Amino acid sequence: MKAVILAAGVGSRLGELTADKPKCMLNINGKSLIHYQIETLKKHNINEIYIIGGYKFDVLKNHIKNTDVALIYNPKYREWNNIYSFYLIKDIPHLTEFILLNADTYFHENILKQMLKFEERNAVMLDAFKKLGD
Repeated sequence: MKAVILAAGVGSRLGELTADKPKCMLNINGKSLIHYQIETLKKHNINEIYIIGGYKFDVLKNHIKNTDVALIYNPKYREWNNIYSFYLIKDIPHLTEFILLNADTYFHENILKQMLKFEERNAVMLDAFKKLGD
């Protein structure tokens, strides 16, 4: 199993919190979101991880330099949404089964455990109780 993490967004709604770093570098309980995701994936034997970055790419690159993940640059992160970031993985060989994550999402590892148990090869995990707005 592989993982793709979309991490190119600017995070403009977070204001000063993301003025000097991507939102996936925000700390929760002493650990950045991106490190939490990488560690959780690796804990469950998902070791081939691709991160698509854009905003403050060099800062992100430096932040994850010792994590043994592949980092891909999205030069159009300001003009295009995360669908273009996803498009950038199209030429990665043998990327047919993978977990797709947004880098700014904090999740309990039991959610990942449950997803890995699914017999179905296509599945989506979402918060059914949260009302989505604009």
